[in-house]
Amino acid sequence: MLSIIIGSIPLLVALFVSAIYYKRPEPGRLWLFTWFLLFTFLVQTGSYLYCVVRPGHSNHFIFNSYTIVMFIFYAYIYYEVLTRPLFKKLVACGSLFFFVFCFYHIIFINHFFKYSPISYDVGGFLVLCYCFLYMTELLRADEFINFFKTPMFWISTGIMISIGGNFLYISFFNYILDNKMDSQGHIYNLISTVLSIIEYSLFAIGFYVKKNG
Repeated sequence: MLSIIIGSIPLLVALFVSAIYYKRPEPGRLWLFTWFLLFTFLVQTGSYLYCVVRPGHSNHFIFNSYTIVMFIFYAYIYYEVLTRPLFKKLVACGSLFFFVFCFYHIIFINHFFKYSPISYDVGGFLVLCYCFLYMTELLRADEFINFFKTPMFWISTGIMISIGGNFLYISFFNYILDNKMDSQGHIYNLISTVLSIIEYSLFAIGFYVKKNG
């Protein structure tokens, strides 16, 4: 419970900052982050309450659904902010592949009520590629760009740290559970909490510099 509260504080701060500083219309659909962060908070709260109300029942189906929504959302954001047609096509193709792969794996191979770490790994890898495409555009831009006053620079950095940090643990998630290596989830909670603090703090900085850029 404590880790959830601590991890939710930077999320709520980022949500608060985005709600204040982002107004429609915003370039790149960045104003959608306000609703996405709210959705993320509701998912985290709902998954915890589900375990409280139904102890002993898995809440993995909630995170399977959230994984799909999260990575499709990130793909949409990068499709909007990227300017090169080739990069946009790569994001579109990657998103289609991810959606079809997740649907097939979760429904037919894994199980909707059992967490699908490979779906997270595939989605995370694709989003990391989108982040690198965006960073490539920044580095190769003809005009001077102050990265520290560019919202998507901070957001992309937060995404890369979060996904990269979770990647190894999520990759061996089922193995860890099956062998009771982290039966109480303390290691995962610690990793997730630290990464959440870093990720959402960088999100909040990105929203703030947009207002004050």
